[in-house]
Amino acid sequence: MAASSVESSVKDALNLLKKFDWIHSPQVIKIFDGTLQNIPSEWLPFLAELDTQELNNLPYLGESSSQVYPAWPTSLHEFLQLTSQLSLLRGQIDLQPTAIDANMARGMNQKKLHEVSYMASLVHNVMSEAGCDLIVDVGSGLGYLDHVLHQVHHHAVLGLEVNDSHVTRAETRAAAQGLQCGGVKSVKFNLTYDTACFQQFESLLSSTAWTLTCHCNTAYQADLSALNGPVVDTRRATLRSPRVCLIGLHCCGDLSPTMLALFHQVPSVRAVCCVSCCYHKMSCVSDELSSFPLSSSCKKIYDTLKTEGLSWHISPQTLRLGAQETRSRWRQQTEEDHFDHVRHVAYRGLLELAECGDPVMKRKLVRKCDFSSFNSFLHSYFSSTYFSEDEISRGKLSLNYLYTKHKDEFQLIEIFTALQTLVQPVIESLIYNDRLLWLMERGYTNVKVLPVFNEAVSPRNLAIAVIK
Repeated sequence: MAASSVESSVKDALNLLKKFDWIHSPQVIKIFDGTLQNIPSEWLPFLAELDTQELNNLPYLGESSSQVYPAWPTSLHEFLQLTSQLSLLRGQIDLQPTAIDANMARGMNQKKLHEVSYMASLVHNVMSEAGCDLIVDVGSGLGYLDHVLHQVHHHAVLGLEVNDSHVTRAETRAAAQGLQCGGVKSVKFNLTYDTACFQQFESLLSSTAWTLTCHCNTAYQADLSALNGPVVDTRRATLRSPRVCLIGLHCCGDLSPTMLALFHQVPSVRAVCCVSCCYHKMSCVSDELSSFPLSSSCKKIYDTLKTEGLSWHISPQTLRLGAQETRSRWRQQTEEDHFDHVRHVAYRGLLELAECGDPVMKRKLVRKCDFSSFNSFLHSYFSSTYFSEDEISRGKLSLNYLYTKHKDEFQLIEIFTALQTLVQPVIESLIYNDRLLWLMERGYTNVKVLPVFNEAVSPRNLAIAVIK
């Protein structure tokens, strides 16, 4: 993809997000603060008459909207078409998943098994193309991916994990898998975006990489031995200056930008293959995100729009929407699923308006509530000993008043949610395109964004792959 094309998409996406800021910037719990009234009056009659199947299909209309619904206003058609055009393709690439037997799959649920099997294959392909001889897995967790990469694809893997207990459990799991061979290892290391940390990373490679030599009796080694005689592992010498493929499965917050910076600054890191998540957890100082925009091109466009829009900016709330469910999950919703979602959003929204306890306690109590009806919700919420009799009486009176006042707006909640579902991939695509531009500005041409998972199974299914 040409840089000019990516830059054009970034510009159009930022303009759309500025124009429709009311869709992506509000907190959902504050749904009754005037947010629903922002839905254009010319759109509302047409969107309100959609049945469940039509509402579910709304994010898939794109260019076909004017043919399917010719009576709809032009502004709505333009919105549907533009959100479709500015969203990266999410259909899973043609990739043979790595075969994982029952022993390797222990501890993995179906979602994790799907992710590990496809991520392992993609990483193996990137390793081969880049000519790397060591994988460094950032945020390696319990080592599920690392163990498969070693057992099936026979790669040396160094897992970096900030959580002590995860390191211990990963090593324990490796032993249970029969991986006491030296070819896969998990260590505590917190990767941060600073020169000192990058220097520590290089020191870790110098002291650890050459020790990652496999002496386990795998079928792979047995086969080689049968053909060629005893296997001699030559990596002890070559890994003193390893060619590293840096990987990450669901890199939270600032971690993906940090990995890209490490790739750019450390010569031994020859490739990156990572899937990002939790964009709203990027660090933020004085309302400015530290990891967005990354690229000079995106920053220039963004700064211009902020100047024109006075206080407008991309907020953590916008990035939170970018990290939520994709349209494939929305399409699977039943009528009852929609009703259930309306009740959850509406009752929490009413509670936000009422003075019924401090915000932290509200969140704790709401998790345990019964949302089957408003009366059931009230009973669940006020059953806690946290409230006095007087607080319960006043709270119920206040919430019943708010329910009566806002109940006619409940019908707008799923329409608003559908519009958010349309904007979600635009936000996520903008984040990835900004990172692509950052890499291109530094001269990297072998850069791709690949939908590695089935998004119906794993919504964060985009992987960025770059090779020096």
